[in-house]
Amino acid sequence: MSTCKIHNVRFYNLEPRAATCLTYERRHKKLALSRNDNSIEIWNVANAPFLENTIPGHPEGCVETVLWVGSRLFSTGLSGMIMEYDLTQLGIKAETAVTGGAAWCMSVNRENTRLAIGKAHWVKGIERRLHTHDVRALVEANGKLYSAGVDGYLAQSSYPPKMLVKYPPLLQPPCVTVCKKSRCILLRYTNYLELWKLASTSKTSQNSSHVQTTHWLGEEPIKLLQLKTKGDEPIISCAINKDSKTIVYSTDTHVRVFNFDVIDGDAQLARNDIDLTLPRVQKMLFSPNGKLFVAINNDGNGNTIVFFRVEKKLLWLAGSVRTPKDSMDNIGLMCFSPDSGYLLCADQRSRIVVYKIDRELSTESIQSWYLPKYNCAPTAIAVQKSTLNLVIVYSDHKILEYNIPKRQFTEFSNNLESRLPHQWLARPFPVTNVTFDPNNENVIILHDDTTVYVIDKNKSLPRNEAKIPKLENGESTEDSSSGSYSQSQHAFHMAKKYKHLVHLAWLNDSEMVAVEVDPTSLIEKLPPTLKQKYYGM
Repeated sequence: MSTCKIHNVRFYNLEPRAATCLTYERRHKKLALSRNDNSIEIWNVANAPFLENTIPGHPEGCVETVLWVGSRLFSTGLSGMIMEYDLTQLGIKAETAVTGGAAWCMSVNRENTRLAIGKAHWVKGIERRLHTHDVRALVEANGKLYSAGVDGYLAQSSYPPKMLVKYPPLLQPPCVTVCKKSRCILLRYTNYLELWKLASTSKTSQNSSHVQTTHWLGEEPIKLLQLKTKGDEPIISCAINKDSKTIVYSTDTHVRVFNFDVIDGDAQLARNDIDLTLPRVQKMLFSPNGKLFVAINNDGNGNTIVFFRVEKKLLWLAGSVRTPKDSMDNIGLMCFSPDSGYLLCADQRSRIVVYKIDRELSTESIQSWYLPKYNCAPTAIAVQKSTLNLVIVYSDHKILEYNIPKRQFTEFSNNLESRLPHQWLARPFPVTNVTFDPNNENVIILHDDTTVYVIDKNKSLPRNEAKIPKLENGESTEDSSSGSYSQSQHAFHMAKKYKHLVHLAWLNDSEMVAVEVDPTSLIEKLPPTLKQKYYGM
């Protein structure tokens, strides 16, 4: 991998959100987790657990318990209302009042026909070694124990063998956008956005090599903007153009477009009153060339992909595409090719569609095709600039490379399928992002919550049982007792470790931005733990 400088962004200060309840749906292996902001997260735990959907909460609500009834999801709480959720539109589908006020717990009969509601229920939180604070929810699923509580972490544990993995209380990706042209980053929080201007680089360390390069900043990053939603409504999606001059966000009830600029050192924000004719947007994205804005919504009868032309900070409707209900589920991932010529969309059932972007953007005129379907959900997709190769990583860590112009999987992808290291396949964290080395088309960069991995397609694929070596100062290290051949020739390498790495992206051909959440900052915001006095101490 080529030499680069890394901006380590550690000012993404998310507030920890306590978990209040867990419920497990066995057929599709889905875990529903409610938090103290009344949001409900849907986790896919069929393989490496990943956050698949988020149902936004409302400040006036109060979720005390959630329950799967078959594939239907219900909740109730202090408001005294039983709510059923629409898992396609990600909102409330129906609600009915409970007789006699607040409700605390809920259960269902064996036939899944009647709900029982608990009206008064004295619950005592217990502290376990798996968490720093009280545990509020436990559920067993496929031989593993899931627990959550005040610290916000979702813990997966088992014994024997002894195993513990903790998934931090982060927002569902994407929650970071890098604006290359303006050298800014947009950070999404629960109910507001922050725009930061990144520092310039002034000096590189003597020992500069590969992705571990450190550097000194010529100035401190500057917060240009904090944009809050009306009534503290949760943000369900947001996007920003590459020059940072157009910002769009959506809540559950409205879509807002803003024009932003910095003139003579003063940040200026103005609301753009253009009517997008969209009540809400589940997914949104600007094209890399800044000329298109895409908004996606699912009304229960399929996805509608709406295209807007971007002209002088204005968004003009250019056309729309409809995906039938039986061809695509909720679109969970989307990306453009770097040349803005293709739009890629992936749903939660592993269906991936390619749209070729032309002048005419409608269901009748746009050219599209589907990739072969895999049996696990994709967690990350990206397209390489020089080759137009699409790289897909799935929840079971399978990696596929597909050439878009040729409409076929690459030779490397076919060879890799049976040569993935066991150590890679056993990773408990899902890959959340894929990027590429702009100076070496043979290098793919992947990362999860804790580790950055580099795949060099020019090097030999290791044996399945071989350990993945670490890169230190640009050279791989190997365990001399492992008995394996030179690991410096391995295609797989661990490049860098983090705590909670949220996003890694290129700012230009020689600079990267790594956004992480400091675990200490999450713990510091928590209430103090209860101290327990032990006998004789």
